[in-house]
Amino acid sequence: MNIFKPIGVLSFGERSRVMLAKLALRKHNFLVLDEPSNHLDIASREALAHMLNEFQGTVLLVSHDENFMEGVGLDKVVTLQKGQSHNSSLELLES
Repeated sequence: MNIFKPIGVLSFGERSRVMLAKLALRKHNFLVLDEPSNHLDIASREALAHMLNEFQGTVLLVSHDENFMEGVGLDKVVTLQKGQSHNSSLELLES
C-alpha cells in the first residue's frame, strides 16, 4: 500500500476510507452521512459502524444498507416510503 498516492488516483473505496478517517480525527458533534457504506469492504464497514456506535454526537445517516444500519446502533429511524415519512424507534422496528 502506497500511503503517498494522490487522492485523485484512489478508488472510491479508498477515497471513502480517507474521508471517514478525516472525520474521525475531528471533534464534530453532528455528522451527515449519505450512503457511507458504499464502496467499503467488510472490515471498513464494521470499523465505521463501530466508530458511529461510539460517536457522542448526532448522526443523520442516509442508507439503503439495512445490515449496516443495524450494526450502527440507531436510537431513532425515519423511513421514507412512497414519499411519506414514518418515524419509529428501533424497538418498534424489531417488533
